[in-house]
Amino acid sequence: LEGVCLAVVALEDAGESARIAALAKARNLPVNAVDRPGLSSFIFPAIVDRSPVVIGISTGGAAPTVARMIRTRLEASIPAGFGLLASLSAAFRSRVRERLPDARRRRRFWERVIEGPIGGLAYAGKMEAARAALAQIKPARES
Repeated sequence: LEGVCLAVVALEDAGESARIAALAKARNLPVNAVDRPGLSSFIFPAIVDRSPVVIGISTGGAAPTVARMIRTRLEASIPAGFGLLASLSAAFRSRVRERLPDARRRRRFWERVIEGPIGGLAYAGKMEAARAALAQIKPARES
């Protein structure tokens, strides 16, 4: 464990896993003993990455297979373009906030954008077209 910043123990032998986990803990190293949450000081969640949208799924180490199954279902139901849409929204966020200071009106505006043709363009990966369409929208200033 010399020069190590964290330890992952993935052994069939429960005794050896416990020994290595104890050595890591004695050195104040974070340790994950695969399928042995009682020996672990941290866990690896299942991740759905649609950056900048990231979803973590965890069972606290109790049922990693369940977490992976949930991740698989979420992966299938969340389009890859969701992250692109979030990035597009971020690029226009301050401009929209300036024109629509009321949070409810701003939320309704973004819902229309996300669920409408601009969202469809982003989901399809047509980011330049989505960016151009969003730039054309002029949210009405509140009176």
